[in-house]
Amino acid sequence: MRYHSQLLALTALLLSVTVAPAQTTRADIFNNPSLAAVVYLPYPAPTTPLTPAPEGYKPFYISHVGRHGSRYMVSNEYYHHTIDLLSKAERDKVLTPLGKETLAKLRIAYADAHGKAGMLSTLGGQQHEQIASRMYRNFPEVFTDNSFVDARSTLVNRCMQSMAHFCTQLQLLNKDLDISQRTRKKDQYFLSNNKDSAQAAPTNKEVRQRVIHYMDSLNQSNRVVYRLISRESWIRKHVKRPGQVGFDLYQIWGNMLCQPQLHLDFTDAFERNELFQFFQAENVRWVLRRGIIPGLTPRYQYIYPLVNNIVSWADEVIRHGKTGAHLRFAHDTQVYPLAFVLRFSGYGQRPTANLDSLNFYTSADRVVPMASNIQFIFYRKKGSDDILVKILFLEKEQHIPLATDQWPYYHWRDLRAYMKRQATR
Repeated sequence: MRYHSQLLALTALLLSVTVAPAQTTRADIFNNPSLAAVVYLPYPAPTTPLTPAPEGYKPFYISHVGRHGSRYMVSNEYYHHTIDLLSKAERDKVLTPLGKETLAKLRIAYADAHGKAGMLSTLGGQQHEQIASRMYRNFPEVFTDNSFVDARSTLVNRCMQSMAHFCTQLQLLNKDLDISQRTRKKDQYFLSNNKDSAQAAPTNKEVRQRVIHYMDSLNQSNRVVYRLISRESWIRKHVKRPGQVGFDLYQIWGNMLCQPQLHLDFTDAFERNELFQFFQAENVRWVLRRGIIPGLTPRYQYIYPLVNNIVSWADEVIRHGKTGAHLRFAHDTQVYPLAFVLRFSGYGQRPTANLDSLNFYTSADRVVPMASNIQFIFYRKKGSDDILVKILFLEKEQHIPLATDQWPYYHWRDLRAYMKRQATR
């Protein structure tokens, strides 16, 4: 009985967060179903102009952390499960017209995806080329003939490909740039640190079970399979978990946003409310896996080496009077907790002590779309030791809870101290 009441409290809590400033609402999903794709969303090109620098200040250094661009699904198992089931239903002549149409589109999509699991898509490469072009155009002083560009990626192919597209574009814009691209094991402690150094929370297992049960209820409550297959008796005989069919198709549906050249859309298989429920479950998965929900082991702390790396490399550039950029190409699992730990506006509410008063929840579609990135732009003024820094998140100027007399610019001495504090909590 206690478990049931806790689950109801958790459900009500997670449903109530739609008023949070960074929360995508049910109405948003109904008006734009693509938002339910969450981490498969294509990169949203910025439209807001940047604030000019204070008089006399010029950009000289960029510290960048980015997710790889749009990609194919990491595993093709969703294709295998769905195509196998619908092909069997086709042989038994129990597919609905929608089921026949869906199977035909699935076969086209899988023919394109075969052998490409986890690889960068054409769109993914274009996203990084466009981000590089805007960076070069917005901050040309950083990319002079005497500048350095030091690019690092994780060991994963799609990150290496993203780095290559980004750096190739910069080289096209200035052939004299000194660009270094490296993928090394020794860099993974800050690029892809998955070691759990956080102290285990005593309630971790109990809270995880409650949250996973809630996620599963959201993912399995859809009725997609009944729209694809006409005979319920056939479904009862051949489908162990009917809701899993909808979940598998949901994953494929979202990934089609990464492959716009195929012109395939599976939205007709879903009701809008089902897409919203999948969307909710994906967001719960993020706060679960990063340990942001109170009572869970705080796994977001594995981002601390990256925070310290950003600080130490910036210190070195400033100390030696260099001009250039450090570019890091990683994953959503780096961008998401970095935004949380640094408490970007709308994304960094600290969790409270107990689940019933949870005050952190945000929409991953707004944090980690494909090619999501965070940029620290450093400015200096001739004759002054005061370094200013502007933080861009998805290329938009970002607020953090730190006092400044000229937002969106923060004094590096203050920002540095703030970042060091945040990486020890």
